[in-house]
Amino acid sequence: MPKTDAPSWLNNEIQRSAETIQNEMVVNPAALPKRSMRGFRLREDYQIRFDTLVAREKIRSGKKGPDLIEEAMQLLFEKYGG
Repeated sequence: MPKTDAPSWLNNEIQRSAETIQNEMVVNPAALPKRSMRGFRLREDYQIRFDTLVAREKIRSGKKGPDLIEEAMQLLFEKYGG
C-alpha cells in the first residue's frame, strides 16, 4: 500500500478495509438480512444460463446465487410493484 500523508490510524483503517474486501469477510454477520428457502421450477435452459452467470459473477464481483436472485427479485418488484 502506498504511503500517504494521512494519519496512521487512517492508513490502518484503509489497510483493514482492503483486507476485508480481499478476503470477502463480513464485519457484522448479524447485519445481513435473514434469508429463507423458497423452491421454484426453472426451464432447463434458464438453469444452465443462471449457473453460468453465477460462476462468472462470483469471479468478477464476488456475488453468489442468492445475491443475484435478490437483485432479480428487486427488478421484478420495481416492474410489477410489490
